[in-house]
Amino acid sequence: MISIAGNKLDLERQRVVTKQEAADYAASVGAQYAETSAKNGRGIEDAFGGMARRLLASPKVATRMNGSVSGGMIVDDAVESRRGGCC
Repeated sequence: MISIAGNKLDLERQRVVTKQEAADYAASVGAQYAETSAKNGRGIEDAFGGMARRLLASPKVATRMNGSVSGGMIVDDAVESRRGGCC
């Protein structure tokens, strides 16, 4: 799963790669594309929300969950057993 963030949305006038070029590239590699600005926060929630939705919908995540959920986070039982438990 790949996500591409076109950052510096607040510097639109200095854009080198068009939005269409970035979106086309993302589509060509099967990635999600979002435009963001770390400076003013635009697009950040959409980018991470989209990434979370895609991750949760992924068949790999569903098969690795082993039914374990802790504090709203997915827990991989194999990792927990190697660490000796939670926290």
